[in-house]
Amino acid sequence: MKKKNEEKYTQIIQVTSNLIATQGAALVSTTKVAKLVGISQSNIYIYFKNKDDLLYHVYLSKLTGMQHFFMTLENSSLTLTQQLKAYIMNLYQFALQHPQDIEVIEQIKAMPNSPLHSSELNVTDDTQLARNLVVKGIDAGILRPVSPELHLTIVFNVIRRYTTSIAKPNEDKSAFQPVFAMIWDAIAKPD
Repeated sequence: MKKKNEEKYTQIIQVTSNLIATQGAALVSTTKVAKLVGISQSNIYIYFKNKDDLLYHVYLSKLTGMQHFFMTLENSSLTLTQQLKAYIMNLYQFALQHPQDIEVIEQIKAMPNSPLHSSELNVTDDTQLARNLVVKGIDAGILRPVSPELHLTIVFNVIRRYTTSIAKPNEDKSAFQPVFAMIWDAIAKPD
């Protein structure tokens, strides 16, 4: 049995990510990925159990890439309200700088049989900063008392739509302010 090669693993993740961004997650196959990477299809299974496992790891790689945008929120001297607002602004900055990553995350999440819905995989565990922050906001009465996933979906989808269809990469942050206000009004608990 062949040993895992970290460079090959990274290449497989990147090729899969590019395929998702250009053709959609539903059209990704291990055969296509292997061909583009230049390995036999069976070698994909050295790194991943199946296509779902591959997509799951692509998703995790994109979330990991997003984490440094949110690290400043942990152990911050900001109030919880300020942290929640900073989360929205940081996600906006990430989406502007990494539009393909946002697209890949959305594609995988939107699949009818997404690997993220599998009971074997746990992508909503309590290590996710954004989810934890939203839960704290709900518990503190800052955010509306609905499922944290609804809050995350509103923030993510509005920012994704805005950055892919309207925003300019070098635009002034003030152009985002009306969108920011709309997002905040949608998730914040009314006074």
